[in-house]
Amino acid sequence: PVEILKTAESFATNGHVKKVKMSGLRLDDHWAITFAKSLNTNAAIEQIDLESNSIGSPGMLAIITSLTTNKTITELLLRQNKSIESADEEKIPGPLSENETIVKLSIDVRSVGAKSSIDKKLRQNQELRRKRRLQSQSRH
Repeated sequence: PVEILKTAESFATNGHVKKVKMSGLRLDDHWAITFAKSLNTNAAIEQIDLESNSIGSPGMLAIITSLTTNKTITELLLRQNKSIESADEEKIPGPLSENETIVKLSIDVRSVGAKSSIDKKLRQNQELRRKRRLQSQSRH
């Protein structure tokens, strides 16, 4: 329905919402792709919970790819959606390599290589976040 897509589009210009929890709503790839486009311009959202929906590979990849431009999201929860195709699992670490803010990513992947790369990137970002916090504390 058009109304559901409007919710995804509305996040593009919303500068107030910091936490999005839309789990268990049967959101699909079309909604997720529209939402991902909004994340490219949103500079407020920090936490996203889209668990237990009907988002598949195209939608999840679109959202994860938006992390290359979005610099505010620190937490992204995508578990219990449709299974990601094996070939698409290997594409997940690529967009994450350019992101320095995501510190928690909850996603169901079967590929050991993809899982390892994701975990490594999250640890790097957690360490970077810790160093930035220490730097800001030492300035005050």
